[in-house]
Amino acid sequence: MSKPYICDRTCFISYLAESIISFVEYKANVGGCVAESFLPVMSLFDRHCMNHPEPSICLKQDTVLSFLAIGPFEKNSTAIRKSSIIRSFGRYLAAVLRIKDVYIVPALVKRGQKT
Repeated sequence: MSKPYICDRTCFISYLAESIISFVEYKANVGGCVAESFLPVMSLFDRHCMNHPEPSICLKQDTVLSFLAIGPFEKNSTAIRKSSIIRSFGRYLAAVLRIKDVYIVPALVKRGQKT
């Protein structure tokens, strides 16, 4: 049996730090994901949240959408990946941690797929 993944608690410092750490550990230990595959995005999001503080644990639409705004040199694939990871984080906050004030990024519908 492999050792459980434990996230470095010094990597995150925003008001969502503990929630991000528990999300990373949950995805790695329960979901079977490789933490390094989404840690960079969560680290960027944590830094973004430092500039958008909230008094309690929540995931506001304005904070999420400003983070997901595509930069001038950002590829669409990068934006889609960030969106997917933040959507997963929102679902985790709502379903596992039972946080009420959570904006969940809607899934993108590609041409030819059902809505």
